[in-house]
Amino acid sequence: MEAKDKAGSSGNRAKARTKTAKPAKAARASRAKTSKTTKTTKTTKRQRRASVVTPSTPEPTASPPPLIAAIDVGSRALRMSVGEVLADGTTRRLETLQAPVAIGYDTFVRGRIRALTTEAVVRTLSDFVNVVGAYGIKPPEIWTVATTAVRDARNREVFLERVEQQTGLEVHVLDAIEETRLAYQLVRHLLGERFGSGTNMLLALGAGGTQIVVQTDGEIELAETRKLGLMRLIQTHGLPEHDVSDSVRAFLRKAIGSIGRVHDLSRVGEVIVINNDVYRVVAEVGKPTPIDGGLELTSGAVDKVVALVDASSNDELVDRYNVDHATVESARMALAELDVFRELAHNAKKVVLPASSMLDSLLLDRRNALEGGADAPVASRQSEAAAWAVGRRYRIDIDHAAKVRELALQLFDGIRTHSTLADRSRTLLAVAAILHDIGIFVSTTNHEVHGGYLIRNSQIMGLSRSEVERVALLVRFHRRAMPSMGHPELRNLRSAQRVEVLKLTSLLRVADSLDADDRQLIESVTVEMTPEAMHFRAQTRVGDREGFAAIRRSFKEKADLCEELFGVKARLTEVLAT
Repeated sequence: MEAKDKAGSSGNRAKARTKTAKPAKAARASRAKTSKTTKTTKTTKRQRRASVVTPSTPEPTASPPPLIAAIDVGSRALRMSVGEVLADGTTRRLETLQAPVAIGYDTFVRGRIRALTTEAVVRTLSDFVNVVGAYGIKPPEIWTVATTAVRDARNREVFLERVEQQTGLEVHVLDAIEETRLAYQLVRHLLGERFGSGTNMLLALGAGGTQIVVQTDGEIELAETRKLGLMRLIQTHGLPEHDVSDSVRAFLRKAIGSIGRVHDLSRVGEVIVINNDVYRVVAEVGKPTPIDGGLELTSGAVDKVVALVDASSNDELVDRYNVDHATVESARMALAELDVFRELAHNAKKVVLPASSMLDSLLLDRRNALEGGADAPVASRQSEAAAWAVGRRYRIDIDHAAKVRELALQLFDGIRTHSTLADRSRTLLAVAAILHDIGIFVSTTNHEVHGGYLIRNSQIMGLSRSEVERVALLVRFHRRAMPSMGHPELRNLRSAQRVEVLKLTSLLRVADSLDADDRQLIESVTVEMTPEAMHFRAQTRVGDREGFAAIRRSFKEKADLCEELFGVKARLTEVLAT
């Protein structure tokens, strides 16, 4: 079917094709309704006088659960959900709507979003806004995100402006690695400790891209996104009416094989797959084992599902099972991609399919934000783990990077009361410290410049594109001449971001100087600010006078930015541990 037919009429079909969990008016009435109980008793005149003198205090009314709403502007459809956050921290969906507006057909074939599709999106989103408005939620409060189809469109800015102008929604275009973070966060929430045990691989097989996370005992070894979206594959290789062709599998092996050359996927014991179409097909034909949060199959059971799907035409599957043509087409391609990943992870015994979607991820993200970022420490650890994964790929000196990170964070905590740096800045400093020497992989000459380039072109899960850029700048300036507010590479940053980069750079330069000999001579460092000086006290155990003298020389060269920013002298003192 042509994209024109799919997109042009989808706005009018939005309500006919939606699934409603609970009518908006009924939900609003239910939340507003309060119970009133009247107790009638026979009282004496004396009791009635007492009740006038001492009026009874009414029972406090519990406030209703807070509401959250999210919209996913996806490649194949627009989806909306409203939920309420219950007292136990879980989220209960009140309403879910979906409309098949295929933005991806425009972007992946033409490279841009047509006006016809844009208007279909605007009409559908306007309907969503009206439904959400019945719950008292205004457009700016709706967490609205777009993924690959909008991100890769050449005219995305015009599209976003039109949507905001007509609907009041501010659409946040997610970076590819942000999609990976959302998928990872949701699976960790759904599967709990099981997801953090052993070596497992998470695959989010989306219409526009594939998110991949490999971890061992909760430590991330790989986190990235590949442009292997199912809609891209279908558009490139045609709609699969039967067995996926050998050319598709050959293409996938070439595209995915590089992962296996860098990472040992033979250690993977479990593959976790996020894809609603695969979930539906497996639930119908695969006889999976239900588990908390989803379904589970053995590797042999997956082979049987793939064989059955390959041996059946789309019409046969639609007639025999409770699935539609679009689901079968997507699932057939997704199963082929999963098969190629399983060739790399050939020792995996099980495949797990969480009952999840992008909307679930968005609602969970909104709930965490509503709770004041309860997962912020966990998110910081995940970003650092992702940085270590990137660092190992470029063969950084692990011991030196770990020591510089440790010292840099001690310095950050030491000057915290003398700066406006936030917790998020601490995470950026930690990531930069881990990766500050990454450029040596390219060349020891000007490795700070190479390092900045490598980081800009790396995916660090948990960091936005803007944050990755600031980390790249920290690495770029961690050695040689100190930067200034007017440096050309800082011009695209806001004033507050420039100050942040300069302050963090000053700490990174000092931390790096304190391990200049790569021997981890200094165990810890404290910093004290006085009107005359910044006093750095480095604790050592060995009393290596010659080694500390070399560190002092490096400190003198790299403490210049601290002196410039804080307007005081920087002094280093050795303190022997007792």
